[in-house]
Amino acid sequence: MDFDEKKLWEILGRIGAAITAFCLIVSLFQFFTDDSQNLDDIRKFIRIAINIIAFLLFLRLCFDPLDFRCYSVLFYCYGIGNFFDNGNILGILCLGLSFLFLNFSNFFKSYRSIKTCVFMILPVVSLTTQFFRSGSLVFLLSLAHIAGAVYMGFVAFAVLYPILKKAESVKRIKILDGAECSSRDIEFLSSVLEGKKYSKIALLHDVSESTVKARMVELYKMLDVKTRTEFLTTYNGFSFRLNSGENFNNVTFQAQRKEN
Repeated sequence: MDFDEKKLWEILGRIGAAITAFCLIVSLFQFFTDDSQNLDDIRKFIRIAINIIAFLLFLRLCFDPLDFRCYSVLFYCYGIGNFFDNGNILGILCLGLSFLFLNFSNFFKSYRSIKTCVFMILPVVSLTTQFFRSGSLVFLLSLAHIAGAVYMGFVAFAVLYPILKKAESVKRIKILDGAECSSRDIEFLSSVLEGKKYSKIALLHDVSESTVKARMVELYKMLDVKTRTEFLTTYNGFSFRLNSGENFNNVTFQAQRKEN
């Protein structure tokens, strides 16, 4: 990811922090001044909780704008909140975006089925709450709205899939200086992209886990990223090549995607 794109995410994070700060102030003002609703209405507490969480997440994104798991938590909270407020179409859209951000940050690389089931617990709970609060007919209408939103999502995916598939087939290459990196460094980077933990990488290369961690910190700095999550987000789909070095010239290790 080039600098301009990273700068765009920084701007989006700051704008999001400003918007959520305003929403939090308004929701707090409404909570303490609006007597038209029961103070014990759970939805009022949920709105405030979501605005607080969103504001804190956007503050985090101001410092690390490429932490896409923050966005996934953010959209997940918005999705659950909309379900509790009967905003089912917007809710399912937010949950879909949350799932995409988690998938893009390699969250579902392992234990995909278990993590997906855990992901769906709160949406199911919120829909069940709708059933008891609104009645069967309104609940059926909610399910129809959700089904319609899911259908539109699949239609959009069917249109965009060929474009995404073509983009994925174009492999991006990052050239590293052979005077500063070795073939083992390339293997470290590729293993991390594959989703391997530092302990597994250390075992494969017969070195200590602390050695792998220390070297990865140096490589992250070299690649202008701060964390493992930012590295996975920025260099997802990349391969690495040494431009020179002893017996390592033009050696490439491609990070392969594993099917779950």
